[in-house]
Amino acid sequence: MTGSSPLRIAFGGSMQVGKTTAADWLVERHGFVKYALADSIKEIACRDFEWDGLKDDRGRRLLQEIGDVGRNYRPDLWLDRFAARLQADPASRAVVDDVRLEREVRYLRDLGFVVALVVRPADRIATLPLQARRSHPTETGLEGVQLDVAVDNSGSFEAFYVRLDALVKSLEVAADG
Repeated sequence: MTGSSPLRIAFGGSMQVGKTTAADWLVERHGFVKYALADSIKEIACRDFEWDGLKDDRGRRLLQEIGDVGRNYRPDLWLDRFAARLQADPASRAVVDDVRLEREVRYLRDLGFVVALVVRPADRIATLPLQARRSHPTETGLEGVQLDVAVDNSGSFEAFYVRLDALVKSLEVAADG
């Protein structure tokens, strides 16, 4: 990328579709710096609730409840904290791996992010029952929301990585154009 504008990509979708896998690939292969909108929530969970970092039912519920309290206090609290981190250490290539709500999509677009929906068929998501995947608004908050691009994750890791490489290349070309 020869242009001066930063390359920013955010991945959204329901749980276990491959958002973090996608972000980790961009970090490993394309020099991105990974951020999570929920970083502040996770810090509070660890510091104040001795959360063990596991995203089992108990841990997931803790993170969701902390997130809800913050959003009820001030709707953009977690987003503003993320933006402050991004501004304090602006990476030329930034990736976010946890977009779950429509307001997050709008906020990230305002910060120059392309928001990509990671798509994976339900039969390829083996570990959690449907009830667990739909039990909180953050698990259904992108339904019906038009994102900028979709990335298919219905096949192998290798096929997914090829699609991610193509996404980065297309955004580099657009930024240079």
